Amino acid sequence: MALKIFILLNFLTACVISDSCVTYNFEEEFDIFSNHGICRNNAPWIVGNYEDLGLASPNEHSTKFITPSLYGELSCASSSYFIMQADAELEFNVYVESGIRNSILFLAFAEDHSVNGLAANSMTISGWQTVKMPIYSSQSFRGYIVLVSEASPNATILVDSFRYIPPGEDESLCQIYG
Repeated sequence: MALKIFILLNFLTACVISDSCVTYNFEEEFDIFSNHGICRNNAPWIVGNYEDLGLASPNEHSTKFITPSLYGELSCASSSYFIMQADAELEFNVYVESGIRNSILFLAFAEDHSVNGLAANSMTISGWQTVKMPIYSSQSFRGYIVLVSEASPNATILVDSFRYIPPGEDESLCQIYG
């Protein structure tokens, strides 16, 4: 089995340069995500606990995740805006388990209402995966992360955390969990 990751690249336009690492896990709140932008009018994602699933988390400090809210219906969540720099990288820690191929997970970044980068998980490998998405752009831009999924009833799709790593940043200085 192989993990198929597809990256669709478009050039972006933008405004301000940021050299700050952005990390997010769901331990405190789910407050930076909403259904704005391209997620408007879709079912939301919800916060869950690993303990309730009997599943080991990818980090000893992680107890919560987000998951699509409804099976058989498209769930979509978009993060708050932050500045994304050309040649940066987004990294997602995801768990997928599916007995059938009727489930899909799309991880993307967007500017305003257009999706500019996309990673699609074909659900062929079960377990924890780190999905890396380079941000190819000619300029920095004000963007947001988009999570889209449609899961079958027997599928498990979880997002534990993500991080945005600016170009030239030492990854060891951009820790999700302290």
